[in-house]
Amino acid sequence: MYGTVNNLLTITGYSGYDPEANTRRSNPLTPSVDYAAYPRSRFILGGVNVTF
Repeated sequence: MYGTVNNLLTITGYSGYDPEANTRRSNPLTPSVDYAAYPRSRFILGGVNVTF
């Protein structure tokens, strides 16, 4: 059995959804400016390896 979880929990003092989310990446004058971007999705993967 195996399992993987990405973006399970973000612990920060930032008041927005996600401190790494950014909708204006193409503009070099405003890097990391948060324009109400959606948070990154949580990814959960699990499985079982079976051999016959």
